[in-house]
Amino acid sequence: MITSNPAAMRPEDAATYLALSTQRLAKMRLSALPAPTTCAPSISRGSLSPDKVTFLKARVGGTEGRIMAFSGRSAWALAHLIAVGPTGLTTIERPAPRWSHYLWLLRRAGLEIDRQDEAHGGAYSGHHGRYRLRSIVEVLEVREAA
Repeated sequence: MITSNPAAMRPEDAATYLALSTQRLAKMRLSALPAPTTCAPSISRGSLSPDKVTFLKARVGGTEGRIMAFSGRSAWALAHLIAVGPTGLTTIERPAPRWSHYLWLLRRAGLEIDRQDEAHGGAYSGHHGRYRLRSIVEVLEVREAA
């Protein structure tokens, strides 16, 4: 089974995951820029900005997977998870009012999203979660806000 956790991947699985990630990015017209792991989170990739996504239709679970539609903040959150790829994201890197609810909605819909605890320093040191999309998602349609 392919996982989005690079440390847990066998070399052949990592190559397959990279190929699938590249296909997902190409579907979203994002392949014009470097791989997500080399981009700063604030960079808009290609002609699609995850910040503007209002609707996302995708096949979840590979070629035989279910076609699902997401709208509003669920689509927005899924677009961000797809855009960052195996690096994942934290709520510190991408602040939004209700990340926990958006992730809950995506998980309830059947998407597999991992959470890894990370420590952070600063005046208010503590822990936060890094979220990674583990489900194979092929984007079929995207609508953006004007």
